[in-house]
Order: sequence, then structure tokens, then C-alpha cells
Amino acid sequence: MSYAEAAKSSGPIGAEKIPEPPTIEKSQPEGNIEVIPESKLSEFQTNDKQKIDLSKVKDFSKDVEKEIEEAKARGEDLLSKLYKNLKASFTKINSKVYDLGITTKTETVKFSEFALNELKNPVVVIQGLVGVSAIVAGYFGYLERHRVNYSNNLTLGIHASILTGLVLADGYLFNKFYPKYK
Repeated sequence: MSYAEAAKSSGPIGAEKIPEPPTIEKSQPEGNIEVIPESKLSEFQTNDKQKIDLSKVKDFSKDVEKEIEEAKARGEDLLSKLYKNLKASFTKINSKVYDLGITTKTETVKFSEFALNELKNPVVVIQGLVGVSAIVAGYFGYLERHRVNYSNNLTLGIHASILTGLVLADGYLFNKFYPKYK
């Protein structure tokens, strides 16, 4: 005996046969199906209710084709207007970005010339080195604050006072020697 036959023969005692599923009777079409409205259907029918006048169907299809062509023309007109507006917008954006690039280039060149001129002064170079070394020293002091046996606030205060003194000394020396080497 095969598995199918065994399954077919066995089952709950007194089980009834499963009823057939209900069938769907004629319904209205849905989706993308074109249907001739019932009001216009009478135009296509002749005296004999079973026959439809094909010439009127052709006329109706011509009307539908004409409406489709008009819709396409309106759509193409809309797309061409949209394309023109987008093209004008992109042209404006392009000109603004180009102007921004030119302005940026001009300002960068001016700043570069100014920076090169200032770097000729040895006081500016020394001040830059002192500033960078002060920042590095402050960073290392912040990282190493927990190794000192004092409280963190005291350690940070000592480092901050040292850095403040260096910045003040740097400012004094800069004001004194910068005009001399300019």
C-alpha cells in the first residue's frame, strides 16, 4: 500500500467529505479592462439583441484613439515645459556654483599671498611654533593629569596657569618684535 492510499483510507472516524468550494458567478471586470458603458451599449446594438453593429464599435474605438492622442499631446506638452523649467533651474544653479568657485579662488589667492607675506616675518613663525607647542603641552598635560599625586583640579590649574603665562609672554614678545621685522 502506498502512502497516498494509506492516507486516503485513514482519517477520523465518522469524518465527512470536505464540501466543494463555492464558485463565483459572473461579475464585473476590474483593473485595466476597458468596458463599454451600458448607456453606450444600446448604440451598438441592432434590432436583434444578440448582434452588435461593428461600424459603431469602430467609431467608438476611433473616438477612444483620438482621446488617447490628445492625452499624449497634452502629456508631451507638460513634459516639454517641465524639461525647460528644469533646464533653466540647472543653468541658474550652474552659474551660481561657478560664481562661488571664482570667488573662492580669488579669496584663497588673496589669503595665500597674505600668509606668505606674513611668514616672511620670523616673529610670526616663532609665534606659530610656540602656539603649536603650547597646544601639544596642554593636551599632554590633560592626558597625564591622573598620574600626578595631586587632585585633578589642582593639576589642571597648574597647567592652565603655566599655559596662560606662556601665552601672555608670547603676546608681549609679539607686540614688541613684530613691527620691527615687518
